[in-house]
Amino acid sequence: FVYSRSNYVHYSSDDIAAAKEFWQALGVRDDTLLQFFLEVCPRWDFDVKCLHVSAVLQRDPAGHNKIKTAVLFCLKWQNWSDTRWMKFCHCSQLLLRSKAVGIDYLSHLVCTTEGSTNDKHYAHGFPRYSTADTMLLFAVAATVFHR
Repeated sequence: FVYSRSNYVHYSSDDIAAAKEFWQALGVRDDTLLQFFLEVCPRWDFDVKCLHVSAVLQRDPAGHNKIKTAVLFCLKWQNWSDTRWMKFCHCSQLLLRSKAVGIDYLSHLVCTTEGSTNDKHYAHGFPRYSTADTMLLFAVAATVFHR
């Protein structure tokens, strides 16, 4: 996935500032982690089906590993019904992080690849989220965002 779907992009300072607000709105608030995400600057392009990342990583010997780390960090979730809906905002942030790095494409890849896994229960759930659902989740996630 990282090797075949990454697209290296030169980001402007305005792009980095927008990325900072985006990742903070999705709960990435630890300074070290936030700086890491701004270095990688992952952003899934739903139209082209590729993961845009910072062009700086193309020359970095650890670039692919940094991209993998950012993606893997975003592939964790918590079921809001397991929390009695008390963590709906946090759960929304986690889901949106995964969408920001291409979970829709990854889940389709897992579901359609023979022998990829025996347990595809959770991977089948991601296509159920419509654009309207995603916008609602983002509105919920952003309600706790402070600059």
